[in-house]
Amino acid sequence: MILSGPPGTGKTTLAHIIADMTHAKFVRLSGVESNVAEMRRVIAHRMKREGKVVAALARRRSATLDELLPDVYDDVPASLHDWARYSLLAHVIKLVDDGRVRQSGEAYLWLDA
Repeated sequence: MILSGPPGTGKTTLAHIIADMTHAKFVRLSGVESNVAEMRRVIAHRMKREGKVVAALARRRSATLDELLPDVYDDVPASLHDWARYSLLAHVIKLVDDGRVRQSGEAYLWLDA
């Protein structure tokens, strides 16, 4: 999730509240304060996770989020999978928007050959 706006409008506070309520990892990046290496590290982590989503969907051809979770988040304790599901959904939505996946009911269908 990216929050944008002028200084002092509560973006960081809101992000902390959301992270606390969802038990999500909070990573603060600022275009002004963060360095390029830090931004690349965060983006690389997201791209690595997206690669796991792609691999799992390509292997299964069709799967629900609950079927994908154990494959994509095998490095995350199962007790956190309910929260990881939100991140997985964000990855899948991106892949749908990219035209690589199509939703059919609760399942997601892999479209790449």
